Amino acid sequence: MELARRIKSPEEAAMVIDVAQTFAAHRARRQQHDSISPALSTYLLKKVLEAGDVQQALEVLKRSPELQLTYQLTAFRHVIIRASQQGNLRAVVSALELLKAARLRPNRDIAFHVLRGCFENNRPDLAVAFCREFEANGVPPRPAMKEKVEAAAAELAAAAGPRRAATGKAGVQKEESSEAAQGQPTEIQ
Repeated sequence: MELARRIKSPEEAAMVIDVAQTFAAHRARRQQHDSISPALSTYLLKKVLEAGDVQQALEVLKRSPELQLTYQLTAFRHVIIRASQQGNLRAVVSALELLKAARLRPNRDIAFHVLRGCFENNRPDLAVAFCREFEANGVPPRPAMKEKVEAAAAELAAAAGPRRAATGKAGVQKEESSEAAQGQPTEIQ
């Protein structure tokens, strides 16, 4: 716990993770197979995030069984918020995948932060896709966010509408010209 408090840089965070791995190996040799408390695990992860490295925090989440760390939803929430603030939507997706791998279910709060991150990073298309996925899994977003997603979906549909119409007309014209060309006999010399 004291080491986690002293984390100020990504290098120090890496050192603490190595210490946690050594500690886990020591506990295994002593046949202490119970995992570290979720509160301490979350605190360590939060300090790694405060050092500013989302990728390192994702690595800690991936290696949590090896490090004997256990996490609750709040740990994933911290990672999602920080990744969204940094504009790293791939890290958000990775955190959601790790959340599912841990057999945890996202709640409304996590859904809100994922959707907000998509909008803050100018990706309303991702927000619409995530919203549909959350709703399919029984996690409806907050009403205000739902309205924002519906408005974005309408804008995306309106923007896609003229493109589809233009490509549809061009496709019809190409078919007509190819049919006309096929109907005329061609001479082979």
